[in-house]
Amino acid sequence: MSAVVIDKGVVHYEYLGRGQPLIFIHGWLGSWRYWMSTMGDLSDAYRTYALDLWGFGDTDKAQSRYTLSEYVQLVLAFLDELGISRTPMIVGHSLGGLVALNTALTRPELADRLAFVSLPLDRQHINTKSLVNGKGVPTGGLFKKPKEYEPAIEEIEKTDKQAIESSVSSLNGIDVRDKLASLQVPALLVYGANDSIVTFSPGDDLPELNPEGSETLSVRTMLMSQCRHFPMLEESNTFNRLLRDFLSMDVSEPEVIHSLEFKEEWRRRMR
Repeated sequence: MSAVVIDKGVVHYEYLGRGQPLIFIHGWLGSWRYWMSTMGDLSDAYRTYALDLWGFGDTDKAQSRYTLSEYVQLVLAFLDELGISRTPMIVGHSLGGLVALNTALTRPELADRLAFVSLPLDRQHINTKSLVNGKGVPTGGLFKKPKEYEPAIEEIEKTDKQAIESSVSSLNGIDVRDKLASLQVPALLVYGANDSIVTFSPGDDLPELNPEGSETLSVRTMLMSQCRHFPMLEESNTFNRLLRDFLSMDVSEPEVIHSLEFKEEWRRRMR
C-alpha cells in the first residue's frame, strides 16, 4: 500500500507498470480497487496510478473536504506530490469523471486526452437515492454478477456515507455540457446502456464538436449496450481495448476521435 500526506491528511494510492503516467479516479461506489484490471492491462506500456478520494477506501475521512472542488484540489496536489506535470490520459468514473473534467479545466496543460465513464451531465442524471440509501445497497439489483463486482463491493463498506451525500450536493448548478465544450483536448465518454445509477440516453444533448475554427474539439460518446454502471468490470476486455485504441490515436487532429469504434470481435464478446 502506498500513501502520501496532503494537507495533513493521508491519501492512499496504488500504481502498476512503467512509462508515462495514466491517472484513474474512482466514483461514488467503491475505491481505486475496481480499476485494477484496467491498470494491469495498460501497465505494459504505462505507469498507471489510482488514488482514493477523501472519504473513500483507505484515504482519510474529513467531512469538510467532501466537495467537488476539494476533490479537484486533492488530485492536483497528489500529482504535484508525485512530480507528474503531464499525462497522456486521465480516466474518471461517475464522481471521478466530474473530478477529472474540472481538474483538466483547472490545469489545461495537464492531460493530452480525457476518458469519462458514466459521467453525469447534471444532478438530475444521478440516482441519488440509490447512492445514499445505505452502504450495502449496490449489492441488491445493481450487481447481477457478484464475482465480477468484488473489487467494488469489498470496498464500499469503507466509504463514509457523508462523502456521497456532500459530494452530490456540491453539484448543484453545475452544467457539465458547458464544461465539456470548454475542454481543450479530445474527450471520450463511455456509458452503460443499463446503468441505473447515472442515466444516459442517446437523445441527451451532448456537444460533439466545439465550432471554434482551429480550436475545434472532439467529444466522442460511446454506449456499451450490455453494461450497467461499471463497464470496466462488466466488459473489461472491451473497455480496456477501447482505452488502448484511444491512447494510440494521434490527438493532434482532434476530429480523429470520431473514427473510434467497437471492433467486430469486441461486439461478439459483448453479446
